[in-house]
Amino acid sequence: GSGAPSSSSSPEPASWEGRMAVLVGLIAKPKLNGKIVTPGKFHATGKLQGRYDVKVSGEGQALAIKGANLRRPSAEERRGELIARVVEREVEEWKAEQAVDMALDSQ
Repeated sequence: GSGAPSSSSSPEPASWEGRMAVLVGLIAKPKLNGKIVTPGKFHATGKLQGRYDVKVSGEGQALAIKGANLRRPSAEERRGELIARVVEREVEEWKAEQAVDMALDSQ
């Protein structure tokens, strides 16, 4: 071997922030493996050193996830997640419009 690091499909530490990722290899919460998330703040120091704040839909609080437990999503996974996010946003906007309409109708 050349001693050069092997190319990896995983970004360097701290570069997962704000990027779509898939949870993998979780032992304490295996049901979350395969979930698509967008990691938040990377903790470079302190008790959570080397972990990202990750909010998972349906989980009460953000989790602290190691970069080793994140992978890039496939093109198909990205497409599906982006479609789901657009639909969710549209539904929220529709609900807000309905609430305004109901408020105006009750005046």
